[in-house]
Amino acid sequence: MVRYMDENSSILEKPPYSMASEAEFITRLRSLISRPLWVRFTMNKSSVLSVKKTPGRGLEVRLQHAFRAADEKTLHALAAYIQDGDPDSGVCLDAFLKENQGLFHLLVRKSSPRALEYKGRHHNLAHLLAEVARVHGLCVEGIRIGWASVTKSSVKRSSIRLGSWSAVFRIVRVHPVLDSPAVPDFFVEYVIYHEVLHSLCPVRCREGRTRRIHTESFRKMERQFYRCLEAVEFERSFVRSFLG
Repeated sequence: MVRYMDENSSILEKPPYSMASEAEFITRLRSLISRPLWVRFTMNKSSVLSVKKTPGRGLEVRLQHAFRAADEKTLHALAAYIQDGDPDSGVCLDAFLKENQGLFHLLVRKSSPRALEYKGRHHNLAHLLAEVARVHGLCVEGIRIGWASVTKSSVKRSSIRLGSWSAVFRIVRVHPVLDSPAVPDFFVEYVIYHEVLHSLCPVRCREGRTRRIHTESFRKMERQFYRCLEAVEFERSFVRSFLG
């Protein structure tokens, strides 16, 4: 079995949070504000929201990532607060902060991610990420990439995790087993493409239902990979050979 993972899947399981992607959230927020808006997401613990009015540039806002879980009511309150400093909206935002303390706590930066090595013996992940962005017209600004650190095990494998996505640190990691001359560039690109899609397609979870990381829209975009059929076929043969 092959696994593609969202490293932060566990933090969204209970309660059933549904977080919009950064791009989706910013688009929705901008639609509610008449002035130019620039948003930067943070993992701060104390300063979760700050607004700076800059002449000639508009509004510069710093938001803790947890705001991406805001419902429509909270989003409208956030827009009103950012644009006019509306005191009534502040009450709504305080309620959102109180109800989602767990999420805010989980999205606080506890430590900086270690340095990433993207140059392999046979594949340069930075170059492949850039190629994926070029071919598919994806925005990968702020996304980092590197080879994952794995430990050897004497236990026979039943699955392999070829790639992972960290929503908090915006990092794609690729299993070093793919740094082989036997693995074509297009397949490594397929793994990278899959992980980048996690930044574009938010996790969906409704109360009483199983949370979905790979939604219908995610799978539809995944099938648009420029050599999807070849990549799926290679994956089958590679995993079968690797797992024995």
